Amino acid sequence: SSGLGINRVTPQAMMKLLRALRTDLTKFKMTFADIMPVGGVDNGTLENRFNSPLSLGSVVGKTGTLGRTDGGASSLAGEINTRQGKLLFVIFNQRGNVNSFRSFQNSYVNLVQSYFGGGIPYKFDATPLEARMAKTRISYPQQ
Repeated sequence: SSGLGINRVTPQAMMKLLRALRTDLTKFKMTFADIMPVGGVDNGTLENRFNSPLSLGSVVGKTGTLGRTDGGASSLAGEINTRQGKLLFVIFNQRGNVNSFRSFQNSYVNLVQSYFGGGIPYKFDATPLEARMAKTRISYPQQ
C-alpha cells in the first residue's frame, strides 16, 4: 500500500525494493533499524505493535494503509530478527477491515518468529536519525 490513495505496488516489487535497500544500507554501514521504526520501541506506526516481551525490538518495518481504496488495504514490509537469522517479509492485505488486517499481520509475524526460534531484539542506536545526520559532514568534490 502506497498510502497515496491507490495501491498498485506488488508484493514481489516490494521485496525487490527491500533487498535493494538492504544492499545500499550495507554500503553505508547501516541497517533497516537505522531508518525504519523498530516495533514496540520507536514512535510511529509500529509504536504499539510487536511490543510483547517475546517480540519487543525484533521487528523493523514500514506500514501502509488505505482505508477506502481496494475495499480497505493494509501492508507491512520489513525485516524480523530471529534466533536463526534475519528474514525479510512483505504482507499485503486488501478488501477488508484494516484493524483486522493489522491484527493478522502481528500474529503472522509472531508465528514466523516462533518457527525460527523466537524474536531477538535488534542492537541499534536509539538516537533519532535527525540527530545522527546533524553530526555528519558533507564534502563536495573539488572542481
